[in-house]
Amino acid sequence: MPTVVIADDSATARMVIQRCLEMVGLHDWSFVGVADGQEAMGILRSQPVDLLVTDVNMPVMDGKKLLLNVKPVPG
Repeated sequence: MPTVVIADDSATARMVIQRCLEMVGLHDWSFVGVADGQEAMGILRSQPVDLLVTDVNMPVMDGKKLLLNVKPVPG
């Protein structure tokens, strides 16, 4: 099952983003919501992820630093 990680410190924003993605056809996908970039990196390191949606302003690790730390998988 494809997986989406939604990184946002607002639980409400994570819920809205998930609902929007489900409405455009991703209703069969698995969603993982996290509150900051450090949590997102933990998920990215532990399992395959097909899509990452991130806020820019978050505590601990913001979205810009998260994206700078994401490395594409060769292949």
